[in-house]
Amino acid sequence: RRLAGRVQPKPPPSPEEVFLELRCLAGACALGSWKTYAQRSGSFEFPPLPAVDYLLTASLQTVRGDSITRGVDSDFAVMPLSLTDSDVSDLSVTLRPGPIVAGRIETDDGSVPSTVSLMLANFDSDWTAHGRSPPADGGTFVLRSVRPGRYRLHASTSEDSSSVIPASTGWNLRAASLKGQDIVCQPLEVGTSDIRDVAVTLTRRSSAITGIVQNLDPGHGRAV
Repeated sequence: RRLAGRVQPKPPPSPEEVFLELRCLAGACALGSWKTYAQRSGSFEFPPLPAVDYLLTASLQTVRGDSITRGVDSDFAVMPLSLTDSDVSDLSVTLRPGPIVAGRIETDDGSVPSTVSLMLANFDSDWTAHGRSPPADGGTFVLRSVRPGRYRLHASTSEDSSSVIPASTGWNLRAASLKGQDIVCQPLEVGTSDIRDVAVTLTRRSSAITGIVQNLDPGHGRAV
């Protein structure tokens, strides 16, 4: 099938471009994904596609030479699309800001940590959203223009910027919840509405797991 259309509003001046991607939704489909960029006029077209159901995503990306980075807090579009019956030649894709995810960071000893960085990692793609909470903000944080989906929450501090989850010498993520529901072991579900009451708790205390490794296969010659 043929798929073509136009992005609204038109892409901004270089080096930003609108990147569009189609992912197959037909069950255990192994067809992969298709990618293209919108022209400066806003028009776009994909190569001939299998006649199945897709999820179309569009977002701004910055292109500098061979390097491509996703725009931070940029407008985007996510829409299901069926190409099972006929071609689509006039699809209108409107980029809009996504919902925000906001809340407050506390510590279990009442102290104030240095700048805290938060990240939402999407369970179903490589898309992430980032935010920071400097001490001057009183422990509040905002992650802007988050795409709908299921996310895992990570937190780190400037005391340990090399790790997504702080090492035991700094602050560790102790708990995170939304309206009393755990969002550390369970995914955070982001829809089309803002989320403003996420509660994050950090701790300096660390835990340890100890045990014994046994050789379950004596003929192997080493512990497994």
